[in-house]
Amino acid sequence: MQMSASAEKSFYLTTPIYYVNDAPHIGHAYTTVAGDVLTHWHRQRGESVWFLTGTDEHGQKVMRTAEANNVKPQDWCDRLVKEAWIPNWKALHIANDDFIRTTEERHEVRVQRFLQGLMEAGFIYEAKYEGPYCVGCEEFKLPGDLIEGKCPIHSKPVEMLSETNWFFKLSAFVTPLLERYKNHPETCEPTSARNEVIAFLEGGVTDLSISRSTFDWGIQVPWDKSQVVYVWFDALLNYATAVGLGDPADSVGGKQFAKTWPADVHLVGKDILRFHAVIWPAMLMAAGLQPPKKVFAHGWLLVGGEKMSKSKLTGIAPSDITDHFGVDAFRYYFLRAIPFGSDGSFSWEDMSARYTSELANDFGNLASRLAAMVEKYCAGVLPAIAKEPTLEDVPLGYRYPEQTKFSTDWFGAILNNNAPYTDANLTITSGKGPVKSMFSVGYYKEAGSIVNTDYERVSIRSNIGGQVNKFLNVGLNVNGSITKQNIANTDGRSALVGGALLMDPREPIYNADGSMRPYIGGVDGAFGFPNPLFLLQNVTRRRNIADVLANAFAEFTILPSLKFKSSANAKLNYNAFKEYVPSTIGASVASGQAGAPPRIATARDITDRLFNYSFDQLLTYNPKIGEDQKVDAMLCFTAQEENVYGIDAAGNTFPDDLVRYVGAASIRSANSYENGWTLMAYFARANYSYKDKYLLSASFRREGSSRFGEFNKFGDFPAASIGWRVSEESFMKDLTFINDMKLRASWGVTGNNNIGNYSSLAFVGINNYILNNSFAAGKVISSFANASLKWEKSDQLDLGLDLATFNNKLTFTFEYYRKLTNDMLLPVSIPAVSGFTTSLDNIGQVENKGIELSVDYRSNLGPVNFRTNFNVSANRSTILAIKGANDMLYGGSFYGGYNVNKVGRPIGMIYGYKKLGIFNTQAEIDAWAKQDGVIPGGMKFADTNGDGVVSYDTQDMVEIGNPNPDFTWGWTVAADYRNFDLNVLFVGAQNFDIYRNIEASTMNMDGVFNVLTKAKDRWRSAANPGSNPNAKNSQGGTNYFKWSRESSERYVYDASCIWLKAVTLGYTLPKLKSVFSDARIFFTANNLFLFTNYPGNNPDAGVRGGTELNNDDESYTVPRTLAVGIKLNL
Repeated sequence: MQMSASAEKSFYLTTPIYYVNDAPHIGHAYTTVAGDVLTHWHRQRGESVWFLTGTDEHGQKVMRTAEANNVKPQDWCDRLVKEAWIPNWKALHIANDDFIRTTEERHEVRVQRFLQGLMEAGFIYEAKYEGPYCVGCEEFKLPGDLIEGKCPIHSKPVEMLSETNWFFKLSAFVTPLLERYKNHPETCEPTSARNEVIAFLEGGVTDLSISRSTFDWGIQVPWDKSQVVYVWFDALLNYATAVGLGDPADSVGGKQFAKTWPADVHLVGKDILRFHAVIWPAMLMAAGLQPPKKVFAHGWLLVGGEKMSKSKLTGIAPSDITDHFGVDAFRYYFLRAIPFGSDGSFSWEDMSARYTSELANDFGNLASRLAAMVEKYCAGVLPAIAKEPTLEDVPLGYRYPEQTKFSTDWFGAILNNNAPYTDANLTITSGKGPVKSMFSVGYYKEAGSIVNTDYERVSIRSNIGGQVNKFLNVGLNVNGSITKQNIANTDGRSALVGGALLMDPREPIYNADGSMRPYIGGVDGAFGFPNPLFLLQNVTRRRNIADVLANAFAEFTILPSLKFKSSANAKLNYNAFKEYVPSTIGASVASGQAGAPPRIATARDITDRLFNYSFDQLLTYNPKIGEDQKVDAMLCFTAQEENVYGIDAAGNTFPDDLVRYVGAASIRSANSYENGWTLMAYFARANYSYKDKYLLSASFRREGSSRFGEFNKFGDFPAASIGWRVSEESFMKDLTFINDMKLRASWGVTGNNNIGNYSSLAFVGINNYILNNSFAAGKVISSFANASLKWEKSDQLDLGLDLATFNNKLTFTFEYYRKLTNDMLLPVSIPAVSGFTTSLDNIGQVENKGIELSVDYRSNLGPVNFRTNFNVSANRSTILAIKGANDMLYGGSFYGGYNVNKVGRPIGMIYGYKKLGIFNTQAEIDAWAKQDGVIPGGMKFADTNGDGVVSYDTQDMVEIGNPNPDFTWGWTVAADYRNFDLNVLFVGAQNFDIYRNIEASTMNMDGVFNVLTKAKDRWRSAANPGSNPNAKNSQGGTNYFKWSRESSERYVYDASCIWLKAVTLGYTLPKLKSVFSDARIFFTANNLFLFTNYPGNNPDAGVRGGTELNNDDESYTVPRTLAVGIKLNL
């Protein structure tokens, strides 16, 4: 395939595509930054440039890593790419034009087409191969390559593999490759790399095994479904598949290929030189395509004298450096300190020295002198960097808003207004003697707030029991339900709700012919999304749950004051989840049309069963010791066990979208799992009262849990309480308006074992070896054990007052509590030399104290029975201790908001930069503490540590919000008038903050998302800064991501709110003899009105959980429901 003479050839540079077995380290960043700098130079020259990077996601190494993390390979790849690789490249300012993933359909289809072409041309044949294989390299090794039976690169034992595979005739291209490198030395650099390749070729090259049959995580060989393509053969093709390899010449892909191929430079590490300088050009020659113009192999990045490697614990994350020195220093150092092409060593000492001497002193002094010259010769005035764009600067699609044909409200389109719900119950009772029974059946169905979602439940409840004779009382209760749900992924900006806020409103829902458009966006730089209505109609996500809860007991009266009760409880739960995402569903947040369908269809079936059993044995003693005194005592033994058994199956690559089950997938995988826990407890309690005036109670519980370490399974939990009914004292008799007054105090210890089932144990994963030149199955420890884990315990003191006055019309309840939680179970950092980074430990101590007040009033106002209740509670939490080096525990992310737990402060405080305003001019920037890279329109942050620099890490971050409300309250008002009844409920919370994370996208000025209407009031220039540029939540005007989306006060809002939560109006029908009694019709409204200044749809939002409080990335909408019902008693 030749480039057309009329096409403008782009400078095309690629990095290797990186394995996704872990997050990127600085070795990966080294190559990528080099590629970015080189392409940036060509862009500055005015050349057309295409810069490609990506991830290699197939092969045994990725599959095993995913299995070791108990996830599917695709899920593992998706998570790492989205959470690690792409964010890292964005943080390092990498300006790649494309990011290829080898699991993308565009790649897989083109690989199979290329392979089929080689097969038909006679370059592929079938044969058997046996030899040592390195999973880390994904490569068969020659015996001479090994050092003491280990791979020289990964220092790990190789595995002996024997397979019947498909082979590529690599040996047929030795002569043309030698001629190429000897006659055109510039095609492989540096010289040392070219010499290595020539020596390898002259030493004899055998044909290459290009398929594997021992695992299935890869691209299927098109003519042999039992084999997948060898990962390197698959991966090398990315450089061509990403730009349209094999597409028709007049197609988009064909034109792109003509414009870019052959690649100008492949940047690679020297350890993968042979793949790129031998195998890859031979593949291209076999297909009649031009090899790349240059393969450049740089040296290794060494740490401690060894190649950078996470498996050897020498991997350093880019953020470890950029958080301290900044991105520009990172990019500068690795291209300045290490001669490109040679091995180079990284050390923190050298980094710090160059940062000070070269960047701060040399370039810093240069900048200072230039600034002085500008001041002297240009009156200190520079042209503004940030400015409001001219009309010509605006993309044509945005230029004339009044000409926009459509203004689609995507958020409104997915809402299910006036969604109906039904709630019906029927109860039958029988028995007038000592034995009674009841049977109840209920039906509930509700359409979701999002279209095409719903919830349906059928429930049955029954019981029978009573006094069989004077010695025996028995009972049996059985409850069951069947639930069916059609659900949708709603939380987060890439899901339905957040995505609907970000989608291009200029795009219509339907085509001109009335058909629904599957994919939206990709125009004028806006990111593309699947049409949410099309997704809701075509994606299957269904959950079915069957649940049975049963209880049976027998109580024996041994003596009039001595009883023994034995009870058994069982819970059975069956949970089935089915998902099918057809090939017509595109990818969210995708550049241009990169995410447009068709894509690979996926399916998943998860089925699990839960069995929970418990047995309680209870002995009670209640002797009579006089009229004034009462004593009762109890002894109890209880045991409980729960087990879960599940199967998780997944599949992809379906022949069509008609048969939607995993068995129809071409690529399938399945996993089974089992887990469980047990509890056992001994319990004793004694109560004493004198004249119901003086009350005493004491208890002791010893409980054991299977979740803790071998010698810490049991915990002891004592408790005691006292009460004094003051109103019964003689000195209170004259206070006739007081009907009851009681003082009470209690103290007790409770425990928490909610840490997962096996956190105290080490997990063992599979890791195979070669012993005596033979395969041997092996295992390694994959998680850190902590046998000292023990119960998290809380000591709680309660002091209370109960007061009833004016014939019990006005009652008060007041309570003060103090809860001290010791040995909190939290993850802590541990030295990486252990092989792990975190471990669960008992390290924390937290105090919660607060008050609760409730006031209740009841009265008759003529024919109206009036009642109201008001309650308010206030809690204050304080972290008292975090043992060891972990004086602060961070949760969240630099760009997503932090929650920090710090000694002396409340739980989950929101952390970030303190915002002081927006920079208007370069002069303001120069007069402020150094805020590297900020431009006019960027946010002005406080230099909180006073070092003259607002550093691009957490050093200057402080508390910027408190997610804990000052107080919460509820108010109920109710009244009855004749047969009418009315209930109104208000609830609220005061003075608490939410980090509105979604606004990092809905107020993103890059032009890739739809933005909120308040973006019109953003800062545009010093002359047009918006209505209130100094407000905490004001929006800057720059489309440069730095100093605009970091964790800061910009995204913190006060979420104080008042809900009119529920209103019910009912009417009780007159009794009709022999037909029904107490029949009632009613009208109920829930979530009627919300009064708040918070801009989100739900001030109770929180998408992270745990101690990462109040982070709103846009979640499921809160529905307002209206219902009319009738209750009949036959």
